[in-house]
Amino acid sequence: MSATIEQIEALLKSNYDAINEAYLPIITVIQVGVPEATTLVYNQDGGAGAYIQGQYCKTYFIADDDYEVVSISEVHENAQTSADGASLMISKLTGTTAPTAAVEHLLSNTAYSGIACTLHGFNLKGVAANTVTAGTMTQVVSSLTLAAGNRLCYGINGTLNSTVITVQTMLRRIK
Repeated sequence: MSATIEQIEALLKSNYDAINEAYLPIITVIQVGVPEATTLVYNQDGGAGAYIQGQYCKTYFIADDDYEVVSISEVHENAQTSADGASLMISKLTGTTAPTAAVEHLLSNTAYSGIACTLHGFNLKGVAANTVTAGTMTQVVSSLTLAAGNRLCYGINGTLNSTVITVQTMLRRIK
């Protein structure tokens, strides 16, 4: 039995709508340090609001459509042992904003302190290695909405020993 063009179009539209309702997981693997003996220091005591402005800030997603950031989770291979601590922040970038100048942070702005700096975002020292941590999302709704062309970036703050950090960002396409 053959289908009419209208039936095929309806089926294609149904499939397209189903795909657009689905969540889009973005898995990002951050490899920090090359030799095992290397210790990297980023943005210690960067000042108020500067906790994503370390040297290790990178864009990891460019929106091709409108999205809502639903959740962000992280797991790190090694718990950091430095006295000053270490953190990972995820931020939204618009226009030509560089990752080092990000101000729209997607994780709660609750701070915890290391000796040399105040840290925000995922705690890479205070959480045991290989423990999946769900981020506490910001209450600023506009920061959690991405328009086409907006970007997501990560920034690492503190002293890190060589490690691998895996971040899962869950997005939902907005119709």
